[in-house]
Amino acid sequence: MEADVPEIGQLWEEGHARIASALSELIDAADEELLDTLEEGYLHSLRKTMVRLETHHAFDQIKTCAPFWTVVTQVDADTEEEERLLEQVRQGLLA
Repeated sequence: MEADVPEIGQLWEEGHARIASALSELIDAADEELLDTLEEGYLHSLRKTMVRLETHHAFDQIKTCAPFWTVVTQVDADTEEEERLLEQVRQGLLA
C-alpha cells in the first residue's frame, strides 16, 4: 500500500515505534494480565485506525491490489470475531 499512498507507511512507522517501545517495556516486566490488556487495547486501536482510513477513503488511492479485505487480526485469530469487532468500531464511529 505504501507504494500508492506513502502517508500510510509513514503513519504506521511513527505509531508503531511508540507502541513497540511500550510493548517491549511491558514484556520485560512479564506481567501476563497487563500484557493481555495491552494486546486487546492495541488491537482495538488498530481497528479504530482502520476505520478512520476507510472513512477518509485512504484505500481508494490504492491501485496495486484493490479490492481487498480489511480486518485487524492476529495470525491465529477467529476472523469472524475480528470482523464483528471491526464492525462494532465502525458503528461506534458513525454514532
